[in-house]
Amino acid sequence: MSRPEPSQESDKTDLVLAIDVGNTQIVAGLFESGALLWTARLKTDAGRSASDLKVWLASEFFDRQTDPAAISQCVMVSVVPKASPAVMKAVQELTGRPPVVAGRNNIDLEVAVDQPDRVGTDRLIDALAAKRRYPCPAIVIDLGTAATISVIDAQGRFIGGTISPGLQTAANALHRATAQLPALDMTALAGQKTHAARHVPVIGTNTEDCIRSGLIAGTAAMLEGMIDRIEDHLGEPASRVVTGGLAGLIWPECRRTLHYEPHLLLSGLLDMTRKTETPGDLKPAGGLAMQPGNKAGDEIGKIGIIGAGQVGITLGAYLISRGLKVVGYSSQSSRSAKLAAQMTSSRAFAGPAELIAACDCVLLAVPDDNIGPAWQELRSCFHAGQWLLHCSGSMSSAVFSEAGAYGVKVASMHPMFAFTRRDGGFNGLEKACFSLEGDPKITAAWQSFWRKGGHPVLILDESSKTRVHLASVLVANLGMALTSIGCLSLQQLGLNEDESCRAVVPLLQANLDNLRQFGLPRAITGPIDRNDPGTVERHLAILPADQLPLYRMLSRQLLLMARKKHPQKDYNRLDQLLADPTANSKEARS
Repeated sequence: MSRPEPSQESDKTDLVLAIDVGNTQIVAGLFESGALLWTARLKTDAGRSASDLKVWLASEFFDRQTDPAAISQCVMVSVVPKASPAVMKAVQELTGRPPVVAGRNNIDLEVAVDQPDRVGTDRLIDALAAKRRYPCPAIVIDLGTAATISVIDAQGRFIGGTISPGLQTAANALHRATAQLPALDMTALAGQKTHAARHVPVIGTNTEDCIRSGLIAGTAAMLEGMIDRIEDHLGEPASRVVTGGLAGLIWPECRRTLHYEPHLLLSGLLDMTRKTETPGDLKPAGGLAMQPGNKAGDEIGKIGIIGAGQVGITLGAYLISRGLKVVGYSSQSSRSAKLAAQMTSSRAFAGPAELIAACDCVLLAVPDDNIGPAWQELRSCFHAGQWLLHCSGSMSSAVFSEAGAYGVKVASMHPMFAFTRRDGGFNGLEKACFSLEGDPKITAAWQSFWRKGGHPVLILDESSKTRVHLASVLVANLGMALTSIGCLSLQQLGLNEDESCRAVVPLLQANLDNLRQFGLPRAITGPIDRNDPGTVERHLAILPADQLPLYRMLSRQLLLMARKKHPQKDYNRLDQLLADPTANSKEARS
């Protein structure tokens, strides 16, 4: 996969290099105007020289076409004192700027514990980052070499927490202390791209699966119990944030709402370079700005959700993280409602009528075919002035027929997002575009709310709903169909189904990274972009007949973008190769 060609337009401003020197890895992250552009990792070695570290960093910058001299600030934290001098020297020599080293004296956080000087600097930075991104109280879980839980109280003070062995530390101890238990590489397991490859059986049927279950499912269960105990001690629910190199293994297994922030520590380091003092006016690592006291949020009021599936749970957990009041859930399955309430620290209602009576705004998160029947069944439960929204991408608010006769204001609200989980996690939703259609008062309030959170918002009329849904289907669903065609080709060459999926993920991820960083048309790569008719000719020669029209059509679309990106290139040969061979016969018949 090639990289988009550099351009004068890609010059960066307000670049901050943040470095975390941990016990296991050194992690470097580059921020531009507060947004994390990229990260790089290197195994921590206290004996590594400054020149070696400089070569590593320089290579990472070169690979990402970033000029180290353009960096405006550098900041770092280290829990490995012996490694710190070499890292500091490498950073200064590469960027020309000495890094600011985080210490207790320059972290703006009150530490209310018995021995403040013995609290790890990394834990304090995690706590500071969480405090500035989520409502307090907050529980910060960092899963690395050690598994630490840090607690910030309602006043924003660090008041202590817990420390226990990390997953890899525990796995190593099991191997060393026993004669027959194998060594497991938890970092490699965390790096597996598919959930199936990381599968954790509750009851292991072989030695390795027993260890996986004991370490991963056991740690998840421990965290669930600790969250309950800490919230009981605090006397109120808390924001729960999980981070660290092995958090990706534990987060999917937890039955509580955990806000996954893989780069929380780097974001905390970024905070130290800024003057922001007010909690909530910074963006989480995912790019979402918390807005406590959001005026639009106040207007929305108490929210109830009917439907406890993937959309209902994910959206509810996200709204709670944004400071909105989600009172709870109702579902056809009382078990599902209880599970959703448990995962979001809300309430399971006995039925939809009880939930509607407790709300100002109701979100109907049920399958499209059930929206109309649900409204017909429940409309007498609403009272004048209440808001009712459904989450369908293709249907409009017109499905709520005669809503005006009941004094109910109605709308539709759809996030352009692929909902695949129902565990309370919402990673990725922080950047989604929301479309709104319906009553102007409802759409104005939600538009204000989402825009203050950094989300793109589309205000639609009834006729344009299908067009937006089509755009989502073209990118997500039909894009997945194209991916499956590529995977099948790899399977015909000898890879199995899982291997073919893993093989294409880096290609897809690189495309997404290019799209995020460069936009269109500069993100495109490949033979069309580089004007390589020979390769295209070879593709056309081996493609199955039923795939040729699709290849030509999509390649012609790429050709339009390539001409825009490279106006100086002559693409006439590609034009000839990609022309529709049936076009002349169609003209002749007409």
